[in-house]
Amino acid sequence: MYKKYPVKPEQAQALEDLEKLIRRPIPLKKRLPRHVPGVKIDDDNVIGLNLHHCGLKILPKSIGNLKSLQILYLQGNDLVKIPESIGNLTQLSELNLSYNEIKTLPKSIGNLISIQTFKLKGNQLEFLPDSVGYLKSLKILDVSRNQLITLPLSFKRLISIEDIDLRSNPLMPKKRNTIFILYLLWLFIFLLINLFYLYKGLSLILIVITPLIIVTSFLFFMMWGVWYEANEKERQRNILEEILNKLIE
Repeated sequence: MYKKYPVKPEQAQALEDLEKLIRRPIPLKKRLPRHVPGVKIDDDNVIGLNLHHCGLKILPKSIGNLKSLQILYLQGNDLVKIPESIGNLTQLSELNLSYNEIKTLPKSIGNLISIQTFKLKGNQLEFLPDSVGYLKSLKILDVSRNQLITLPLSFKRLISIEDIDLRSNPLMPKKRNTIFILYLLWLFIFLLINLFYLYKGLSLILIVITPLIIVTSFLFFMMWGVWYEANEKERQRNILEEILNKLIE
């Protein structure tokens, strides 16, 4: 029995190891919060754990003892690598490792057969292990803002995937902000027109035209932003297909 909570001995060991690393107790929560650290227990099993922004530099091997864990939040730490024992968490459905310093993932990551949401945003990953293709339940994968230069062919085996975010990686083409540049150019020209009217003393025209131009330009830019976001997922899917096809060739 854990000294604070009624959990199995091997899970107690994992919690104790984690507390030593973060140098503070992990509070028990009835509902696992997203924004504060805590642990959720059901019967004698740990089913939820949030240790985001806790200064973690390593994960103990005993993390693999939490075999009933369903949700694990570790974003905003200083993790460089993940232990192979993470593969023992076969009931895990959501894993957030965003904003760490992770450079590689263990092959055992492919054992997370129940995972549906996997977030790795803002790390230092250059590639993903081929075992990622075994994540047959995976629906959401966020690997944006990494250093990915290629993808494993096993990506084609992700049969349940619904959303993949690959933005801000070397393998993705740079965004073309043509419309945004035109918008800034238009505002610059509009500023010059305003200065001309002020020079000529035509302040009444400015009072009438300026609000109209500003509102129209703002609406135009907002509509472009909505259109861009609406089509971003489709563009990423097309790029993903192109990358995988090139790898096959």
